[in-house]
Amino acid sequence: MSRALIADAAWAEKARSGRSDIRPTVFDNWCWGEVHLGKPLAEHHNPYLGIDGEALLEDRLTPHHASAASA
Repeated sequence: MSRALIADAAWAEKARSGRSDIRPTVFDNWCWGEVHLGKPLAEHHNPYLGIDGEALLEDRLTPHHASAASA
């Protein structure tokens, strides 16, 4: 899922709403190679990666809390 979200940060919302304009990922590890060379994270199909607001996330009016239980 991480590569899919790097290629298109709005992937989950687009998939949930049935949109077909999801940017693909090529799964070639190039983006991670750039990071290991000390360069910024980059992706072939997402030239907007790292730009504020790229994912167009909406603020929530009420906070949501997650909890986990362990056995």
